[in-house]
Amino acid sequence: MKEYYDNIDMTKIKILIAMISILLMIIILLYYVNTVQQITSLSIYVADAYTEEANFLGNIFRNSTGIPFTIKSGGSFGLAREITISHHADIFMPVALEAIFPIYLGNYSPGWAIAFVSDQMSVVYTNTSINNVYAMYALNNATMAMITNNTEYWYNFFYTLSSGKVKVGISNPNVDPAGFRAWLVLKLAGYLYANSTNFFYKRMIENKGNVTGQHAAELVAPLVSGDINFLFIYKSTAIIKKLNYIDLPPQINLGDIKYSSLYRNVNYTLVNGIVYGAPIYLFITIPKTTMNYNASVQFVMFVLKHSELLEKFGLTALKPARLYNYSATPSWMLELITDGYLKIER
Repeated sequence: MKEYYDNIDMTKIKILIAMISILLMIIILLYYVNTVQQITSLSIYVADAYTEEANFLGNIFRNSTGIPFTIKSGGSFGLAREITISHHADIFMPVALEAIFPIYLGNYSPGWAIAFVSDQMSVVYTNTSINNVYAMYALNNATMAMITNNTEYWYNFFYTLSSGKVKVGISNPNVDPAGFRAWLVLKLAGYLYANSTNFFYKRMIENKGNVTGQHAAELVAPLVSGDINFLFIYKSTAIIKKLNYIDLPPQINLGDIKYSSLYRNVNYTLVNGIVYGAPIYLFITIPKTTMNYNASVQFVMFVLKHSELLEKFGLTALKPARLYNYSATPSWMLELITDGYLKIER
C-alpha cells in the first residue's frame, strides 16, 4: 500500500514540475516577445518636410540591422508637444533646435541635439499658381534677380510679394519652423533691400497677403491648384516635390553658415519666446520617452556616419556634425567626437 501512495506522490511531483517548467517557458517567451517588439519598433518623429529623408534613412538602417521603424511627421513644435502627451518616441528629428528644449519637450528633453544636415528657404510656385499679372511680375523680377543678383530686382520681387496682390503661403510659425523662417526671410530682405528690417514684414501683414496653414506641406495642394501664388518652403522639399523654386540669395535664405551673424540680426516672437535667425539645420536626438535606447543610439550613429546620402535631396551634409547640448554629453558620443564625426558647438 505504501508503494502505491509513493507512486501517486511521485506522479504529482512530476506533474507539478512539468507545470512549473511550462510556466517558466511562457514567462521567458513573453519576455522575449516583449523585448523583440521593443527592439523592432523604432518610432521616429520627424519634421514633416523631411519625411521622405527619414524614410530613406530608416529603410537603409532596417536593411543593415533588421530593425524596422515607424514614421510620425508634423511640425517640429507640434511634434514635441505630442511627444509629451503620447510618451512614445525613440527618435526625434526636428528642424529647430528650440523644439528639444524643456519648454516644448518638458521632462522628456534629453538636453542635447545633433545638427547633421543643412537646408535653406526658398519660394516655390507652379505653372498654375502664376495666374495673374502681379504674380507674373513678381516671378519676372525674381528671375532677373537670380541672373544678375541686382538688388533692384530683388526689391521689386519682395515689394510685389508683400503687396496683397498675390497670395503667399506661410505655415503657422508656432507649429512649423518653416513659418517663422519665412517671416525672418522677409525681415532680412527688408534689411538688405529696403533699408528697414520690418519693411516687407509689416507690408505683408498690413496687406493681408499671407495664407496660413499648420504645416508648409499642407499648402502645397492650394499652390498646385492655383489658390495661392507662392509658398515659402525648404529647398529640399521643393526638389522632392518637383516644384519650381526661386533660389534666394545666401544672405537671406538662412542656408549659409558664413552669414550666421547677419541672420542673427533678425528675430521672430513665438508664443513660447523669441527665435533668432540662424542657419537651417535638421537635428536628431533621443527623447527620454524612448523604450529602445540602444537601438536609438545605433540609429543616431548610423545617421551621422551616412549623412552624405541625403545630399541627393538637396541637403548639405555637415562633416563633422554639430552637437548642441546643455547637459552632460552621453558617453557613447565620445567615440564619435574622437573619430571626427561630431564636434561640440560652443
